[in-house]
Amino acid sequence: MTSIRNRFIGTSKARGIDGSSPRRVHHEDLCAEPYYRGLMRAYLALEQPAAALRCFHRCRDLLATLLKVPPSAATLAVVAQIPTV
Repeated sequence: MTSIRNRFIGTSKARGIDGSSPRRVHHEDLCAEPYYRGLMRAYLALEQPAAALRCFHRCRDLLATLLKVPPSAATLAVVAQIPTV
């Protein structure tokens, strides 16, 4: 998990997002799609497509339950990069 967190922080800082505490971001805003997109990209970089897909499902379910909205086009574009198993 530390490796994934470190990749998320590096990716986030490159995009100008404060990724110093991804768990804190997650707890403050359960529907923060940029957080989930970064996490999915980190899982993909680690060649863990199943984990990336689980992350998307969590994001999609929270958006549907809490906000009654589908994932954004940007999130779906990241999902499209996940190889099918």
